[in-house]
Amino acid sequence: MSVAKQTSEQETGNKMTYRHIVSRRLLQYGTLLTIIITAIVGLNAVLAGKDKQNQSVETNLIPVITVILDEVDSFEIKRTYTGIVKAVRTSELSFRRTAELTSVLVKEGTRVKKNELLATVDDRSLQARKQELLAKKNAAQALLNELIAGPRKQTIASARAEVSQMQAEWELEQAELQRAGKLFEDAVISRSKYDTVQFGTRAAKARLEAATQKLVELEAGTRPEKINAQQAVVDQLVAMLIDVAVDLEDSQLKAPYAGVISKRYTDEGTIVSPAEAILRLVDDTDLEAWVGLPAANAIHFSVGDKHSLQVDGNKIEATVSAVLPELDPATRTRTVIFDLENSSSNQIVPFQIIRIEVQQQNNTKGFWVPMTSLVQSNRGLWALYVVEPIEQDSTFVVARRIVEVLHLQDVRAFVRGTIQSGERIIADGTHRVVAGQQVSLIAERK
Repeated sequence: MSVAKQTSEQETGNKMTYRHIVSRRLLQYGTLLTIIITAIVGLNAVLAGKDKQNQSVETNLIPVITVILDEVDSFEIKRTYTGIVKAVRTSELSFRRTAELTSVLVKEGTRVKKNELLATVDDRSLQARKQELLAKKNAAQALLNELIAGPRKQTIASARAEVSQMQAEWELEQAELQRAGKLFEDAVISRSKYDTVQFGTRAAKARLEAATQKLVELEAGTRPEKINAQQAVVDQLVAMLIDVAVDLEDSQLKAPYAGVISKRYTDEGTIVSPAEAILRLVDDTDLEAWVGLPAANAIHFSVGDKHSLQVDGNKIEATVSAVLPELDPATRTRTVIFDLENSSSNQIVPFQIIRIEVQQQNNTKGFWVPMTSLVQSNRGLWALYVVEPIEQDSTFVVARRIVEVLHLQDVRAFVRGTIQSGERIIADGTHRVVAGQQVSLIAERK
């Protein structure tokens, strides 16, 4: 091999080694640059993730509406009690004797006046009885008038004549007795004949005394005892006539007061008895309300007090007319009776339900809270969520407080418990939060 060829091969080998070295270094520099770029991209991704996480935390804070607690010393309990409207006068009308019902002159809904004829029963037997008693009474009265007037003059004159006749007969018998006595002494007549004449004289004297006594009685007039006895007979017949007149009056059923017929129980032809009602009469112009109240509340009502009652959502003014002294054994309440004003209008009718609202003061300290703020707890208690501020931050953290519900009124509740005046409670949406959760405030409810 020549020197020139050897030199040419050596130069070619040196050129290949230099290219190889340059290529390796470029590859190393590219790998390093890739690592650096990857590291920078990863670092940026980490930093971006942290910023996004912080933004997400701030975005996930639940906004809540709060109420600031304000303690009060007492509260009023509003309770509604129901009663019933009643007519002051309601009557089940019936006859007082058993008889056949001959006519009913009214029907349901008929408005009647006082003493208006409503129904009648058969009274023919009473009319006949009345005529009989009237005849007896007239006869007894005539006899009484005769006794009071005394004997007639002709009767007295006849009695005097009879006395004169008896006097003459007695004198004659005396003369006969004297003659018979002389004859008996002379033994002309027997003892038997003399006794006969003697007895005849005594009989004549007795007849004279009887006629004389009769004349005295006639001249003195009728004895008071006899007049009084006859007067008693007349009075008895008059009383019997009055009794029949009462029965005749009771044969006509009349309205005891003005009102409306609310029920007709029977019709003509029925045999009715005193215990059987024919009609029901209601005085719908004079109504009152009967309301049962607890004894503790009823003592605050006095006769003459004015109150507002509700009937079908309408208010009506009423005045306390009575507070019954006893408790109703069925409801254990004390009845207060109200006179209803303007009760004659068609707005109110008997047996309507009526309501009254009673306010009672309860001297217990506590807080009024919205019912939507209450969270059910254990053992019949409830809880509230209180928000407390986090130091050096605009966010709040939720805390749980146990309370006791004392009274519910409309959309709020009166509570007491482990809460203090001035604390903020979550007013609504309590189902979205739990104790220890961070929240943000968006509004405050009054």
